[in-house]
Order: sequence, then structure tokens, then C-alpha cells
Amino acid sequence: MRPQASAEAAHAVLEQAVPDDCKLDLHVNLIAHGRAICRAQGNGGSRCGDCSLRSHCAYGKNLRLKSSTILITSKKSPANIQRDTDFFVTLKARPKR
Repeated sequence: MRPQASAEAAHAVLEQAVPDDCKLDLHVNLIAHGRAICRAQGNGGSRCGDCSLRSHCAYGKNLRLKSSTILITSKKSPANIQRDTDFFVTLKARPKR
């Protein structure tokens, strides 16, 4: 699909590409994603830094985000840390003292 495709052109491409049993789920989840991440300025602005689809988005790809600071508390030295990649983090609560 070309980057500046109209809604009608995008719909035609996706109509062919997405299996029928996935269309409703994809539709609902794209709307939820848009509401949570691609928010309007009046709703707090977009959250491109949190977006797992940013590398596929013309707006997100060209956006300069503030660099984040990551606190690494492991005694081992980190290996192969890359910028602008998607990753998952599991957080554990600290034990109460």
C-alpha cells in the first residue's frame, strides 16, 4: 500500500489481504490502538514512543523522540543494547522491607 493511499484504496488492499475471520478483531484492535496511542492533541497528544507500530508509520518514523534513560540494576554488563527497537520488559515488585 502506498504511503499516501486514500481510505478507499487502503480498504481495498486490506479487504484482499486480511482473512475474513480476522477482520472484525483487526478493526476493533486498530481503533483501540488509535485511541490509546495515536491520540489527538486535545487528549494528551500521541504516544509514539510507546507504539509498537512506529517503524511502519510515516509520522512515527520521522519523529524525533526525547531520549529515554534506562536504569540498569544488574551486575552483569548489558549486551547488544540497540536504540529504536521494540522490546518487552517484565517488571517485578520489590519485596516489602
